[in-house]
Amino acid sequence: MNNISLLLFDRTIYKRAFAVSIGIDKANLVVNLQTTSPIFFSFLRELKHKFPFANEINSTCFFISFEIVSSDMATPVKRNRRNGQQDQDSVPGSGEESQNLELEPISQSEGGEVTEEVANSNGQQNEQPTDPDDEYEFQSKVCTEISNMPLCVECFYYPKPVLCRFIYFRQLGYGSQEGRYRFPTNKSCYDKAKASSEQPVRPNTETPTESRQLTQEQCVYTLFHTQHLFWDVLKAEQRFRNEFRKATCKSESDIALKMLESDRELCDVCWMSIFNIHAFCRRCGFSVCMQCYSKHLNDNQYDEYKWYDCTDINRVSHNPAAMDLCHFHEELHPSKLKETMKKLDGKFAKFSGVLMNGGRKKRRLPNVKHFYTNKRNLLVLQEPDNERNILYFRKHWRNALPVLVQNVKTTSEYWRPSFFRQQLRSGASEHDLLDCRSGELLYDVPYLKFWNGFDDRRKRMRDSDCNTTRHLKFKEWPANNTLPRVLPSACADFYSATPMPSYVHLKNAAFNLASYLPDSIKPNLGPKLCIAYEMFPNMNAATTNLHSEVTDVLNILTWTSIPKNMSKQRMHDDILRVLAKEGLDAQMMNMARKRINDVGALWTIFKPGDSDKLRQYMIQYFGEADEPGGDPIHDNSHYLNAKVRADLVKNGIQPITFLQMRNDALYIPAGAPHQVLNLKCCIQVTLDFVSPEGVNRSLKMLNELRKLAFRNTELGDKIQLHNIVYYSTLEAIETLEKANSSQT
Repeated sequence: MNNISLLLFDRTIYKRAFAVSIGIDKANLVVNLQTTSPIFFSFLRELKHKFPFANEINSTCFFISFEIVSSDMATPVKRNRRNGQQDQDSVPGSGEESQNLELEPISQSEGGEVTEEVANSNGQQNEQPTDPDDEYEFQSKVCTEISNMPLCVECFYYPKPVLCRFIYFRQLGYGSQEGRYRFPTNKSCYDKAKASSEQPVRPNTETPTESRQLTQEQCVYTLFHTQHLFWDVLKAEQRFRNEFRKATCKSESDIALKMLESDRELCDVCWMSIFNIHAFCRRCGFSVCMQCYSKHLNDNQYDEYKWYDCTDINRVSHNPAAMDLCHFHEELHPSKLKETMKKLDGKFAKFSGVLMNGGRKKRRLPNVKHFYTNKRNLLVLQEPDNERNILYFRKHWRNALPVLVQNVKTTSEYWRPSFFRQQLRSGASEHDLLDCRSGELLYDVPYLKFWNGFDDRRKRMRDSDCNTTRHLKFKEWPANNTLPRVLPSACADFYSATPMPSYVHLKNAAFNLASYLPDSIKPNLGPKLCIAYEMFPNMNAATTNLHSEVTDVLNILTWTSIPKNMSKQRMHDDILRVLAKEGLDAQMMNMARKRINDVGALWTIFKPGDSDKLRQYMIQYFGEADEPGGDPIHDNSHYLNAKVRADLVKNGIQPITFLQMRNDALYIPAGAPHQVLNLKCCIQVTLDFVSPEGVNRSLKMLNELRKLAFRNTELGDKIQLHNIVYYSTLEAIETLEKANSSQT
């Protein structure tokens, strides 16, 4: 072979049959060749003699990178995300217009970062400086404001300044390195930038910003439930590392490290949170989680339209072999995984004695006022301030069964409709509301219009299509975790009333694993308000249809009322008459008669373990979902009335049906399908949390939702479960080690 030349095509060439990948990045003037086929080894070995800089990765794979000395820059052409069609009729540089190009090697900085280069205006390469590390700085502007640089997928598809994914991640060259870019590979890259300039860089979020005082017993209890999950997470990352290395034959020396500031990183395919190691495109930042990458790699039937096109016109579609690795936690760098797992194994072994029983001492349960209903599936605690409630709570909760705590102490003046009118009068005047009966979402409804209908049935909005009264609700309001700011007194009253505070408070609750996350990445778990009209006497439509949550949920009913112009006595009589047909047990019916003034909502909860059977029953009863890939539970589209619930019992599925009275606090396990129907106008406060006993169920739910998240972004992993397991496990280990060292 006397002359080596490659034709520059308009897109990446990927020959699956011959296991050859030729990636041509015209925007960055880089050519990548890769093969695992013996057919091309002789050619590549001869090529190696011609170009000594080409590196043989191992005995079964050959990977070569070149830089192109001169060519006209290709302007990225925006394509339709779904079909890959270009918006322009033709693209220069294709077919007969392709040029033969001289090839030069891609450079690598002394710090190990692979450095991509874009040619200067004269088509000439910049020379490598003596110390290239001093001539790079973090990107501080959006991609659209930087010339001759590849655009990230956000700037290309959704050009908004707050969304650019290369800000404070990609490093841009200047001076003799102008036109080049690279990515940081370790924390020192961020530390150097912070120390040497006033340039803002993403802070380290490896440790929580607030410390807490945890007891050894609390740490042991947490570690008992999280250690195996954490171990599984690390083993999954190790498997992915091996799979990626086999698929790409790429070195691990230049894996990018991205220090997250506050936003969680989402997979661009399934829209789930990414924990640590993942694949990404150096040109456009397209990110893919381990599961989606593996599915694409191993499944020939994948839906290619779920993978964005690359913003580089020459690459077009992303293929697994051309992706690179990125990680978020420096100590979980792929090359350190084995060492990290070995250290953790030793630490787990050190505490194995106390972990065997989860830190639980065998003791008799104390005398606490309580009772069981629904064939002992519902625990009802009657002394909300009794500290010994937690022993009964844990015993019941670890079996994924709901718990009801009666008579929590809320201050009624903070939950009256008049209080909300007064406090929020100066705020937003319009809100989006949901019509519970029709499922229609109403936009920009005047705030006072809702409250007028809450108090007086004659002032309610009507559905003009069917000439019926609308049954409206605020769903999870206010958004963005603003209740403490909007209604600080009501929020404080809610927290003071919560039973088992060590499970639900977000800041310092020992058994709310979400509280272990650093403050900068804590998710929005509430509290939020659910305010809705009564559905009675219609018992076939729900205030909230059947659905499941990824997290555990606390729900406190703080207010119930009957609208004006309705006979209170008549309504109470009608409620009792209807409830007699709803499948309530005798104990719950007796409670309804004694406390009819406090009756608020009718709940039905199913065990998480019955979800699959319930799903199959609903498919048979209601038929297949209207949309492909639909799920009768997660679609939140069905209410199971008394007739259906009775039929479920015959099919071996036991519903847990009960009443929530005013000032009742209800704990719902993660993954438990549930529905609620308001018998009166109700104001409820909900708070999500992640308990040690429920984190495994949360992960199971997450796997279910992964299949549906592409169709509905609301189903994504908002709480970052793997991060929760990671941080809670590390903090528990650290606390136990400190306690151990102080005792020796």
